[in-house]
Amino acid sequence: GDFFGDVEEVNLVNNKIESWRIKLNSQVSSLFNGARGVIIPHNFVKSIGEVFIINPLVMPKEQEIPEFQE
Repeated sequence: GDFFGDVEEVNLVNNKIESWRIKLNSQVSSLFNGARGVIIPHNFVKSIGEVFIINPLVMPKEQEIPEFQE
């Protein structure tokens, strides 16, 4: 897997985890049009430990990734 970012915050609703706020690393940020972070719904998280395993459906498709121009 690839490093996605750091967990900044967990969002709770009625004492249950609803979503996770992730601060993106600079490489992944470019996939999300320069966004500094994203909110991942908890139902997309497959495993939690020292690392998160996130359902690949939340990542942009290859066709959606803009080409890098120098």
